[in-house]
Amino acid sequence: MSPIGSMRAAQGSAGEEASRNIEGLRLDEILALARGGAVEEALGRLVAALAGARAGATPETWSRVLAAARAHPLRGFLHLDPFTLRCYARPRGHSGDARALDYVLRGRELPMAFSDPAAALHQCIIRGQTARTLRYRRDCIAHAIDEEIGRCDRPPRILAAGSGYLRELDRVVAFGAGRIGRIVAFDTDRDNLEQVRRDYASLPIDTQFGSVRDLIRGGGLFEDMDLAYCSGLMEALPQAAAAGLARALFSTLRHGGTLVITQFLTGLREAAFLETFMDWHMVYRTRAEVVSLVQDLLADSVRGWSYGESPESTLGVISLQRR
Repeated sequence: MSPIGSMRAAQGSAGEEASRNIEGLRLDEILALARGGAVEEALGRLVAALAGARAGATPETWSRVLAAARAHPLRGFLHLDPFTLRCYARPRGHSGDARALDYVLRGRELPMAFSDPAAALHQCIIRGQTARTLRYRRDCIAHAIDEEIGRCDRPPRILAAGSGYLRELDRVVAFGAGRIGRIVAFDTDRDNLEQVRRDYASLPIDTQFGSVRDLIRGGGLFEDMDLAYCSGLMEALPQAAAAGLARALFSTLRHGGTLVITQFLTGLREAAFLETFMDWHMVYRTRAEVVSLVQDLLADSVRGWSYGESPESTLGVISLQRR
């Protein structure tokens, strides 16, 4: 067979596989269930069906499945949920922006009756696995801040890399007069930083705008930190760049300071749903890949370190204390 013939055969095979996968999703049935009020059951079926279609599929096949699923009327129903719609629309240039995450981390009153299927859809989405993971991440960072406030021999200096809206501060219980020296909120979005200044005006927050490349380059941009943390940036970076960011953040710490990194793991079963209907593509890592981000620091720069996971093993959290 000629190279062109081989290529056409491969494309045909991929198209047939994609067609089988689309049929297996049973999107018409799922939409009928949702419109009939069984929203939770419909979402459960959809998440499982998409995960099954994505598992083992070639990139080309999955791309066809994704496009066909988005073309189905089910997308219109799912986008009645403002969180899902905002992620898909990407008004800030990326999915899962800080304003979108506020639907999960703070909650919002929706202009619709509680009995509306769209209201039920929203409640199911913000109680789902991704939402639970996002809240767990927020609470982990808040706990790390509380621990640093209690442990540090001075009002601690804290660096939040990729700060978003800094919603972890809502959960910190150890704030008090003089108990925080400085919080540096670093973000690539100026609007995020402006919101931080408005929402936490009573705290000693210094907002800094810059790129991820600025953070990786380092060069003394920040120093003498008691705690540096990164929640949300690693999922946007390939392994080498993520490891470079970890090293750069570690270098901002004073002796005895702590670095905390969070990372979405490969166990997130909603990943295919996020890609399909939220256009939210993340780099997911295994536990070994998360640890390898800081492997070169563990030999002689670290006094101690720990690794933990969320209850559903969807988020890895690694903490290192500088020697």
